[in-house]
Amino acid sequence: PDEFVRGVFVPDPTAVAGSGLTARSSFLKLGSRAYLVISIAMAAVVLVLDARARITSARVAVGACSAVALRLGTLEATLVGHALAPGIGAIVRADHLAGLSPIDDVRGTAEYRLEAAQVLVRRALEELAR
Repeated sequence: PDEFVRGVFVPDPTAVAGSGLTARSSFLKLGSRAYLVISIAMAAVVLVLDARARITSARVAVGACSAVALRLGTLEATLVGHALAPGIGAIVRADHLAGLSPIDDVRGTAEYRLEAAQVLVRRALEELAR
């Protein structure tokens, strides 16, 4: 109660001088409207690429499918070393979302939310590959 956020620092993952790295990111949300509504599922992806478009680092998080947004560490590790190219979304498997614990509510069942999250992560990766 006696603290507040004064700022948020987001480090540039490509800030290593002369590294030739680039970063790409995507955020997708499934909900009845684009904003001001509780999401059914959402996915955020940040990929760092080398000069040959190979993934050197991946951050993948899913929101609205657990008490707090969770990163998908197993999927992140799986993505490292792959080329970012069309078809990359096929890497995403149901077991990559094993840590999520969605609820059933009026917006959708837990099963639907898991499936939606998997589709959103796949779409986010494909968006980055375009």
